[in-house]
Amino acid sequence: MRRYRVRPGRVPSAASTVMGVLFVILGIFVVIPSFGLFGVIWTIGAGVITATAAVNLFSAKGACSSEIIVDDGPEEADGLADSGRRDRFGESGTERSTSGRVPDVSDEAERLKKAEELYRQGLITYEEYQKKREEIIKSI
Repeated sequence: MRRYRVRPGRVPSAASTVMGVLFVILGIFVVIPSFGLFGVIWTIGAGVITATAAVNLFSAKGACSSEIIVDDGPEEADGLADSGRRDRFGESGTERSTSGRVPDVSDEAERLKKAEELYRQGLITYEEYQKKREEIIKSI
């Protein structure tokens, strides 16, 4: 499982920092004298927004970031619930018999790809994926 941190780019952070500074100055000289307590709250909010934008602009890590988690595949169990899951592999999900014939390996490869695709889409659990994978490999 890989994790990526995403933060705003330099240009939006610079624009937010400049606008924030202007709003703080406006708050100090216009909003606080005119509106009292509301002006103080407004100016503090503008200061927090300005500080966050400045940290995003000047630091490597950034203050305001989101995290994207990418599941790399069947290496880790995903813990999805089993309720309502149906077997969606080939012919009613049973192993194909190889009695007296040479198996078509390309067909089995397609079934393996299908199994992995269903797992990656979250339609089956890791355990279901592993079980089906073993069945397909044994049928070769």
